[in-house]
Amino acid sequence: MPFQTRFTIRGLVIHNISTISGFPEGDIEDGDRLRYDLLMTAAQRGALAPGFQKIARSFVPGAIVRRSKCAELNTVGDAVKLVREAAGKPPTDALVASRDYLTVSFR
Repeated sequence: MPFQTRFTIRGLVIHNISTISGFPEGDIEDGDRLRYDLLMTAAQRGALAPGFQKIARSFVPGAIVRRSKCAELNTVGDAVKLVREAAGKPPTDALVASRDYLTVSFR
């Protein structure tokens, strides 16, 4: 499978969701529901927080993305919006500087 991740906010959010859900990045769209379309439990959605926080901190060093907020997410678009808000609302296609943001945590 070719490497598909785009190093933008949206691309890295989708990468993190893909890693936790097991669905291929190319099959994930903004309107997909995390719970029903991607079959993610509340614990899995909460596990997105560390990866999302890393993305946001590439724009705002003190950015915080809480597990509880991630657990409440409904759609992929909501996840992108949450990360953008934590990052100071840059455009969704804003490039993320480092490739160190491809790691997610699932506890």
